[in-house]
Amino acid sequence: MVYSFIFTLSNRMDHVIRIINRYGSPDYSTTYLLLEKPISPPTRYNLTHLINDIINIGFNEPIVYEINIRNYIQSLLFVKDIIKNIEQDLFIILGSDNTLLDTLLLLSTITSGKEFQLIATHSINAIHLTDKTISILLGKAKIPTGALRILEYIRFNDDVYIKDIMNDLGYNIQTIKRYLYILKKFNLVMLKKGGKVKPTNLARAIDFPLTRHT
Repeated sequence: MVYSFIFTLSNRMDHVIRIINRYGSPDYSTTYLLLEKPISPPTRYNLTHLINDIINIGFNEPIVYEINIRNYIQSLLFVKDIIKNIEQDLFIILGSDNTLLDTLLLLSTITSGKEFQLIATHSINAIHLTDKTISILLGKAKIPTGALRILEYIRFNDDVYIKDIMNDLGYNIQTIKRYLYILKKFNLVMLKKGGKVKPTNLARAIDFPLTRHT
């Protein structure tokens, strides 16, 4: 899988090389760098060195955009158009310590309708949300009704085993395994020894428009 990367940046840029090295492909990945306009001389100096470092490890020269935060809506639409024209799968990385710039990229990506993975960094801490997790959080995940029915059953009953799903919901073992595979792929269930099934914290946090099954 080939990814393009969009970073929000300020003066700290040390995470960029680490992320594109881990997830990128030198021959195919494109890197976009968003910075608030105007760029200060120290940040411009760091940016120049970052661009050289990216080229030196074999990636294409990154595309740099200086964003006018004061014209927020116009800038949001501008970034949204950039995203809509990206053909590869998308990583967005929020790490500028500039809340307005980070939010602009996030909103532009969501409104573009494009699937994406998210990395958010702050100091030495970082979170990574996969495209499937984000689709769950945004209510866009395409999950079969039968799988959601099993998920609701697991969420509202304690100590659920596969045999309980068979007995109470009437699915055969092949169907249950197929649905559990889908739910596990979306990080919604955990499969334990002995056929026990538990909901993840993500599953507990999301409300699905289904009635309770007992």
